[in-house]
Amino acid sequence: QSSRAMEASKAEEPIAGTDHVFYCFDVMAAHFGRAPEPTPAFRTNFACPLFVTWKKGRGDGSRDLRGCIGCLRPLPITSLRDYALTSALRD
Repeated sequence: QSSRAMEASKAEEPIAGTDHVFYCFDVMAAHFGRAPEPTPAFRTNFACPLFVTWKKGRGDGSRDLRGCIGCLRPLPITSLRDYALTSALRD
């Protein structure tokens, strides 16, 4: 494979970004507000390993682990919704 093809392929690899973070927070807000689920602002036609970690802030500025769930096996990115809820509410 040429270096140009490898660069193009690498540019298409999914990378966690702020859209994914905001989506997880929006999922939680919708859950607690009994609102409709948010629509992802990112591509949803791919699979990748998924990890969601929630931490609770303390008054002294430190953070404690609230919940964490992950899988190294590629899953549909749409599973991010379930992972956000599971790590926050069931872990």
